[in-house]
Amino acid sequence: NRNTVLSLAIALVVVSVLVVGFVLHWLVPSISLAAAFALGAALGPTDAVAVASLGKTVKLGSRQKASLLGEALLNDASGTGSFSLADASWTFVVEFVGGIILGLFLGAIAFFIMQRMRRAGVESATVHVCFELFLPFFVYLVATRFHVSGILAVVAAGLLISYIPQRMTVRSRSFSTFSTRLNIASESVWHLFSFVLNGVIFVNLGIVLSSTLAPALQENSADLFWIFSLVLILTAVIVGVRFLWILCADLLSDNPETGKRMKLSGPAIRNALVTTLCGPKGAVSLSIASTIPFTVASGAVFPQRDLLLFLVCGVIVVTLLLANFVVPLIAPKSETDDDDELDPEYEIEMIQN
Repeated sequence: NRNTVLSLAIALVVVSVLVVGFVLHWLVPSISLAAAFALGAALGPTDAVAVASLGKTVKLGSRQKASLLGEALLNDASGTGSFSLADASWTFVVEFVGGIILGLFLGAIAFFIMQRMRRAGVESATVHVCFELFLPFFVYLVATRFHVSGILAVVAAGLLISYIPQRMTVRSRSFSTFSTRLNIASESVWHLFSFVLNGVIFVNLGIVLSSTLAPALQENSADLFWIFSLVLILTAVIVGVRFLWILCADLLSDNPETGKRMKLSGPAIRNALVTTLCGPKGAVSLSIASTIPFTVASGAVFPQRDLLLFLVCGVIVVTLLLANFVVPLIAPKSETDDDDELDPEYEIEMIQN
């Protein structure tokens, strides 16, 4: 599904930045075009954690899951960085490609270090899990130092470290009980770590929503209806662009089951709508929006910063509500009753236990 993933992760994000930027600047002329593009960039990437969570509760096809998770992993770089019509393309190539290459290089070094630790007799799950926890921060900081995408560098390093053991020969693998103990400890720690981080982020979301509403209303001499209308309009634009893009991509691609071009039909439209709504905004959008500076180069206050932050938070909330409450109503139901068949994820979890 690489063509679909790259289309969603790169091209769709760039198109969303442009469309949202021009629409917002047209609706609120006091927001400069550069600031409007910044908001579009923040609202471009989808939330990987939200997508993964939806995949466990909603019946999605294998192609939809692969496309959504691949998009969520790779689209962060295309929504970050400074925007300039002259320099955007080259900056994006350097950040995107450079981040992946540097991540693969650092991931290979990290895997070599972990293997040497094992051979030296360091088989403490605590030591290895701590190494795993600090490694993403190290990779991110090194990538930032080289002015490439830190997020993609972390993703590339993590994928490589997970992929190498699967490609090792039987003779070079380790079948000691330490591997099992390490996997269980690592999975437990990462679940807890992710839960705490997401909790902190969404508590921050509520704080930003409440702290930016009044200043945004005061700066624009507006009322609640006006600012909530902006949130809904931007959400409609983002969802609409994403839906049309996914529908066209589906119609232009071959059906994986039949090998023929997909036709415009009710099921095709429904699948495109499900894939559209399964890409809510979340932690990445909030973190990107939070990097909008408080002042401009001249030292003056950044215009409409509170409004921009509130709009980002509002769109995050609306897209999450759509994903959690609308998707289950329109997602296709399973055609066969698989109650007697054990879910592979549960089977793996039982084996690990």
